[in-house]
Amino acid sequence: MIVIKLFVALIWSVVGLIIWIPILVRVMFLYIFNICFLTVMELDLNEKKHLFLLTETGSIYINGFKNIFKEYDGKIERPKRKKSKRNLWLELLWTIIFWATIIIPILL
Repeated sequence: MIVIKLFVALIWSVVGLIIWIPILVRVMFLYIFNICFLTVMELDLNEKKHLFLLTETGSIYINGFKNIFKEYDGKIERPKRKKSKRNLWLELLWTIIFWATIIIPILL
């Protein structure tokens, strides 16, 4: 069982990082854009919303490892979220676009 978990963790360390980096970049750009926008418009920052986004984004990669090595009875306790398969496909599309814009110019 531990060999399987180590193998899955090895795969996640590569695949998870490939997926996590574009998501992290997108959230950081949104955060920076919002800071600039709110500064120019002289508005207050909704710290709770942005802190939640940054925390959630930062924990995606680590949570993958926790889920792999956590002993559970067929169920992992998670907070209720309103995410759909559409969101997953959009994140994967963003990941493909992100890496394609970096890799294709290097290959050409």
